Amino acid sequence: MIYLKKRNSYPLLSVDIDHFSDQPGTFCMSYGFDNSKLVKSIDTIGLINHPCIIKSKNQPIEVITGYRRILALKELNVKEVFCFDLTDSGLTSYQILMFALHDNLYTRELNTVEKSMVIRMLHELVKDSNLICEVCSLIKVNKKDYPVFLKINMLDDSIKQYISNDILNIKIIESLIRMDKEDILLISNLVNKLKLSYSYQLQFIDYTSDISRIKKSPISILLNDENIQEVLRDEKKNIPQKAKEFMDYLRLMRNPNISRYKDIFEKKVKDLQLPENVRIQNPQFFESKGYRMEIDFNNGEELKKVLSEITDEKYNLQNIKDPWVNE
Repeated sequence: MIYLKKRNSYPLLSVDIDHFSDQPGTFCMSYGFDNSKLVKSIDTIGLINHPCIIKSKNQPIEVITGYRRILALKELNVKEVFCFDLTDSGLTSYQILMFALHDNLYTRELNTVEKSMVIRMLHELVKDSNLICEVCSLIKVNKKDYPVFLKINMLDDSIKQYISNDILNIKIIESLIRMDKEDILLISNLVNKLKLSYSYQLQFIDYTSDISRIKKSPISILLNDENIQEVLRDEKKNIPQKAKEFMDYLRLMRNPNISRYKDIFEKKVKDLQLPENVRIQNPQFFESKGYRMEIDFNNGEELKKVLSEITDEKYNLQNIKDPWVNE
């Protein structure tokens, strides 16, 4: 459907810049943006995009498209701005939303928070599942993530900033929105401070949730553990080193038996008294199946000799097994 066949059919008004609010309006879908480049561009060559589009029935005037441009013009002390007025256009709120959305998508890709703003508006305006699917496809949101995007708007601005900067991905957000406000902020700050990768973020959420449940203690108390704070304060380690040590400590908190299992396994290997060029290793934190044997050799004949030697009954390789078996 073509909502505006002839834009010139609608009044072009010269509007006092002070009639616009600095706050985003109903149809705004801009968040976490840096307006400095736009300000510099307008200051250098003027406003080259088409006029902003508004509804002028109320004060402050409702901006449909051009929110960033208006903020930039205010910063440059421009007194008036030309706008097309859709007050008497007869367009429904959903049609105006789609008009604003296409105007934005024409110039840029929306960040995650901006997509959530669209989803919130969409949720309030339509119930037709086909229209919802159509818009989700348009802004590249998986329909199954619709409920998560709907709740992002309820998060604090500090969390939204992390989301808009792509520090937290949608899978992490899905877990965070189920938590207490204090826990969400603490986890988000740690993710940002330690620059945790997405895989580490998923593990972080799993570990803290498990530890909280096992110890029956709030996540906020667990993460203020003195050992964790010591890792964060250690100036001798860089960020990746701190991140690894932090995650390792959480693993041990979740399963304190790991250290004991490691000692048991290493003792069994030591008792085998294997040749110096043969080593058997356990998977880190016993989180994956299987063990690893390394053999140093110079040629095939030497390798064959080592293999023949270590399979001798005197080495009792059959004693190598999971350390928690038959405890």
